[in-house]
Amino acid sequence: MFKNKLPMMCAAIAMAGGLFFGSGIAQAQGASEEIPEKIYDMRGDDGILENFRPTGLSFLSHDRVLVCDGTDQRLHIFDTQGRRFKRLNVPIILPNPDYSALAPLSKDHFLVIGSHYHPNNYARFLNNRSLMHLYTLRGEIVTGESATKDYDPIVALRKTGYWGDYADKHMRVDGLAIAPEANKVYIALSQPFEEDGSVLIYEGNLEEILACDKRTKLSQHSYGIFPRVDEITEQHYRVTDICHIADRGLLILMSSAKPNGYTFGSNQLWFKPDDSEDAYLLAEDIAPGNYGAGIAVFSKESGSYDIAITFDNNPGKTSTPSRLMLLEDVSI
Repeated sequence: MFKNKLPMMCAAIAMAGGLFFGSGIAQAQGASEEIPEKIYDMRGDDGILENFRPTGLSFLSHDRVLVCDGTDQRLHIFDTQGRRFKRLNVPIILPNPDYSALAPLSKDHFLVIGSHYHPNNYARFLNNRSLMHLYTLRGEIVTGESATKDYDPIVALRKTGYWGDYADKHMRVDGLAIAPEANKVYIALSQPFEEDGSVLIYEGNLEEILACDKRTKLSQHSYGIFPRVDEITEQHYRVTDICHIADRGLLILMSSAKPNGYTFGSNQLWFKPDDSEDAYLLAEDIAPGNYGAGIAVFSKESGSYDIAITFDNNPGKTSTPSRLMLLEDVSI
C-alpha cells in the first residue's frame, strides 16, 4: 500500500517548488535524489489567472485535467503544468451553483456537485447550490444534455440533519468520489464535524442516485479520522476533496485555512483501503501556505499512479496564485 512507498511520494512533494515536509514524515528527511519541480501557478494565455478558484478536478489523459471553478460556474481543461488549455462553454445557471467537487463516472462522463452551503443559509442561494449535475464531453465539447438534470440525493442529505432551514449546523460539501465497480458514491463534508470531532463522509448507492430514487439512503462514516489543529492557522484540518482509486480505496485530501480566507496552513493526505473502515495518514505538511481544494488520480499501464492536487489560494484577495501540484509514478 501507500505506506511502503511513502518515502518516494514525500520526496516528490518536498522538492516541488521548494516546499517541504516537517518532522512528521521521518522517511523523507534523508531523501537526496533530485526531483524536478512539480508545483505550478495556474495560468492562461495572458498569464496568471487572477481570480481563479479551482475546486474539483479529474484526469482526462495523462497530461490533461478537467477542473471546475467555484467562482463563475465554469469547466476548464488544464495541462498538468498548470496551463489552461481550454475554457469550456457550459449551460449558465443562476444563481451560481457554487460547484465544489467533481468526479469521473466514466471516460467521458463526470458528476459535479454544488457546495450545498450559504453562510447565511438563504434559501434562494442554498437551493441553487444543492445540486448534482452530469456533464458529458465529446472531445473538448460539452454536450447539450449536460447539466439539464439534477441527480442530487437531497432527500437523503436532508435526513443527515445538516441541511435545510431547521439544521443547527450547516453542511458544506467539498468532496465527491465514485466507485463504479462497487456501485458507490462518496460525499464528503468540510463542515461540520461529528459530535465526537471526527469527519463526516457519506456513502450512497450509485445506481439509485443516477435513477433519482428519492428512497435512497446515505450511510455515515468517519473512517477514524479526528482532525488535529494546524500550527499555522490554529484551525482544524478539514476534508476538502476525495477521490476513489479503483479496487484500492479512497484518497482523502485535508486542508486548513483561517476563517478570513487569507491565511492557509498545510495539507494532509489520508488513505482508506476498500477492505477497511479505518483510514491512515499518508503524508502531512504538504505545500504550506496553499489551500488544497481538489485531488485526482491517473492510473498508468505500469501499475503506478499520478496524483494531481489543485490549490485554491483565493488570488483575488490574497494575490497568491492558485496552483497545481503533480506527483508522478506513485505506487499503491
